[in-house]
Amino acid sequence: VGVLSFSSAHAEAVPELRAQFQRAMQSPDDDRADSEALQGYVLYPYVQAARLQRALADSSTPEPDARIRAFIAEHADAPYVRSLRTAWWLSLYRRQHWADYLAAVGDQPSDPLLACQWLDAHLRLQRMEGFRERALETWMSGRDMPAACNDSFAWLRERGELTEARIEQRLRLAINGHQFGLARYLIRQLPDDDQRIWTNAILVREQRQHFIERLISNPDAPVPFEDLHAGFFRYARGNSEPARALLDRLLKAREFNAAEVSQFKRASALALAYSRDTSALPLFRTLDGESRDADALEWHARIALWAGEWREARGVILSM
Repeated sequence: VGVLSFSSAHAEAVPELRAQFQRAMQSPDDDRADSEALQGYVLYPYVQAARLQRALADSSTPEPDARIRAFIAEHADAPYVRSLRTAWWLSLYRRQHWADYLAAVGDQPSDPLLACQWLDAHLRLQRMEGFRERALETWMSGRDMPAACNDSFAWLRERGELTEARIEQRLRLAINGHQFGLARYLIRQLPDDDQRIWTNAILVREQRQHFIERLISNPDAPVPFEDLHAGFFRYARGNSEPARALLDRLLKAREFNAAEVSQFKRASALALAYSRDTSALPLFRTLDGESRDADALEWHARIALWAGEWREARGVILSM
């Protein structure tokens, strides 16, 4: 086995080289002022990338686009290129170099800000092939999108592309992602008759027990089952015993089909099981259909074992 060895001169040079590197990372100097040893240092491209990125922010520096383009082409996807590449794209967009921006970025990026800028650049250049489809895909997000998307989304709206069905589809994504600010904005774009049910969907997820009590007192108030179930489950996970009593009252006050009742019982059973409460067993025994899924079977088996119900635990395990 060979042993690597370094001359004492080389060993003494390493700290000085590191010091040069650290100074160069903060220096706006041209690369030509750097020592030959530093230019041969393995981390030297980080110096070059940092200087190019600083040049983008320095209005007194001639636009370094050609140098950045060449540097990125040479170093491809090296780690030190990533931050520089993004900063360059943002700079091109800010300077309204739309064609250069699109040429540099290529296909639509996944980052929300860059995706919106990509659409905006196409719109400004009137490069409309495939624009409608890409704009709709970007709009259909469960999160609020950057302001760079505003003109593209306005283009969709002016052409009747943002239909009630699409608004409700995006609204569902927003509510499921707990993006309630976006959800309320979308609700205002729906007819008055539809706004109440979607507002209730948000309230039952936000207020949970308080709003479920209101729904018990007002059994005809419309609310999507998906959101009522989600609000109840989140409440039950931190309040398993009171949620069990609340569930009995809810099931008596409002009409649910057999599958929905089973889903509610699953939520309550799981919440109790998470706390090792053996009163979950009677609920688990009543589950059927889709509510008797992998999680329900696992926690049914656990709670049966904790309760010493060996025969029941064995039967649940065999049904997995």
